[in-house]
Amino acid sequence: MRRFNVNESIWFAILLGFTYYVYHLISTDKILVFIHPKMLKYVYFSFAVFMILSGVQLKRIFSRHNRESIKIGYILFLIPLILGFAVDPTGLSASVAAKKGVTVSGNKGSITIEGSEEEAFLQDGTILFNDEDFLYTMDEIYNNMEKYKGNKVVITGFVFREENFQENEFVVARLLMNCCAADSQVIGLFSRGEAGKIVEEDEWVRVMGTLDVTAYHDAISGEDTQMPVIQVEEIEKIEKPATQYVYP
Repeated sequence: MRRFNVNESIWFAILLGFTYYVYHLISTDKILVFIHPKMLKYVYFSFAVFMILSGVQLKRIFSRHNRESIKIGYILFLIPLILGFAVDPTGLSASVAAKKGVTVSGNKGSITIEGSEEEAFLQDGTILFNDEDFLYTMDEIYNNMEKYKGNKVVITGFVFREENFQENEFVVARLLMNCCAADSQVIGLFSRGEAGKIVEEDEWVRVMGTLDVTAYHDAISGEDTQMPVIQVEEIEKIEKPATQYVYP
């Protein structure tokens, strides 16, 4: 005799919950907190699979009568599902930068840059950072510091400070995502100026200044090198952007 099956119903609810959660991440663009846009096709595929599995499971709710007790193993699926809805993903922050370290000495060609035109970021003598060519602009400056020394710079990012920074020193940082949040890197430009004293760590700012070159001691390699620095002239506090990441 076909009757209401509690275990099959719970499993259907779990599948439906995961289906809706994936849909919620896609529809609100919060999925981009976790993965590169190029990976979205796989998320769409998983959403379709969850829909199919939920439809198949729906037919099993009224299956043969089952007197088994509720399976405790369902908790393993319910816990991540509940946490997924309870925790609002906001992306990584300066606290993550402190653990990962900030790249302030160039990428040395470790990441392939595609689709950027040389010096397209230079407009009327001003270096303008944008999300599309952020990494290319950063690499171009690090590889040709003397060439761009003296140019005006406009860059947007969040404030990060190392413990040994002076009160007027900070990094204008962005999170570079190559595939997903787990492989993200923190990149940025070292900045120095009296205006830097008014900003707090993790605040989003638009910094305007003049590009210069300064000595830098790499704590990881132990080497002394040269690196670009923004001599800050003006700082504007801004709202955190919808898209916090930049991509290669």
